[in-house]
Amino acid sequence: MFEVLSGKVSSFLALIGLVLGVVVGVVAARMFLLSWHKDAKKVISRLDIVGGAILVLYIVFAIFRGKIIAHFVQGSQVTGTSLAVVAGIMIGRVFGTGQKIVNILKEQKLFSS
Repeated sequence: MFEVLSGKVSSFLALIGLVLGVVVGVVAARMFLLSWHKDAKKVISRLDIVGGAILVLYIVFAIFRGKIIAHFVQGSQVTGTSLAVVAGIMIGRVFGTGQKIVNILKEQKLFSS
């Protein structure tokens, strides 16, 4: 937000980064399979092969995020755009995981909408 308000990053680039991040975050939320554990009476998660592959891609993206974004954005705007992408990823992961939890709780009739 500071980067946009100070004029270092255009609001358009920040919005594009945020949207891209949300998409990556929702896909990254897929890496954990959530299910209901009857004995513990809670939602549990596990990682499958596809989830492991998504996790590896997510880590590679996180490590090289600045270099990837630098291919599309000018040098002075990389940091702000990168931060917008990270914010979008966090929002997307929370949204994706939250939706999966709500669906599981609805199946168990523990959540009413």
